[in-house]
Amino acid sequence: YRREWQNGHIELYGSCAGWYGPDGGFVFIRPRKRIAIWTGGPTPIPGVWQPEFIKRRVKKEELYMASLPFLDWLIDYEQAILDRFGNEYREQNYYRYDQVPKATSWLRPEAALRWFTSFRETPNELLRPKKLSQNL
Repeated sequence: YRREWQNGHIELYGSCAGWYGPDGGFVFIRPRKRIAIWTGGPTPIPGVWQPEFIKRRVKKEELYMASLPFLDWLIDYEQAILDRFGNEYREQNYYRYDQVPKATSWLRPEAALRWFTSFRETPNELLRPKKLSQNL
């Protein structure tokens, strides 16, 4: 999946997802459970990860700023799915995924959207996802 977004583009693969602009971007590498600032012109090759394009020693604020276009897309996408299909659809998808052997589900859909929005709007007041799910 590739989509133009905020002067760059979103790319989604099973093992990585990110936003990439003219001067680099942001990537989540699922197998490593890590987010990073991507400095390269070429986008990640899933499974290879090109370590020369992963910025080391990054300040938290810099990583947050790099994540914003991806986070904006994620919130927009989740809200569009919710508006189009409703909460029950998302809950059914969550339940089905949770039944897959070795699948590791995260937060329930409603809590996940709330967490993404909270991270976007008030990152310094953010609850850890595990704590958020305990508060529901």
